[in-house]
Amino acid sequence: MEPLAAALDILQGEKNMYFGFLLPTISILLSKYDDLLTKTRLNYCATLINIIKKSIETRFRKEQADKFLVIAALSHPYFKTLWINNNIIKDLAVANFKEAVLKNQSLKVLRHLT
Repeated sequence: MEPLAAALDILQGEKNMYFGFLLPTISILLSKYDDLLTKTRLNYCATLINIIKKSIETRFRKEQADKFLVIAALSHPYFKTLWINNNIIKDLAVANFKEAVLKNQSLKVLRHLT
């Protein structure tokens, strides 16, 4: 339960809490639970960890696909792409980030011209 408690402490923080923390925190939490399941021999708690992991994945499925939250996490200087394990998803996230930056830059140019 320690990884879940640590993730909750981060997400409920009153200072220095930004949208960019949500997806990396969830990703790291799921990764820690995967490590617990594969690297330790759990006789009694494996079922509990699997249920918690499945619940987190189900609860945050929409958030993990939200472009705004992905861009917020990628633009955070601490996380960047470190929290994305899948290279295909990482490439897609970076492409979405670049698209958002170019769109923002285009809007600034248009505002400047008018």
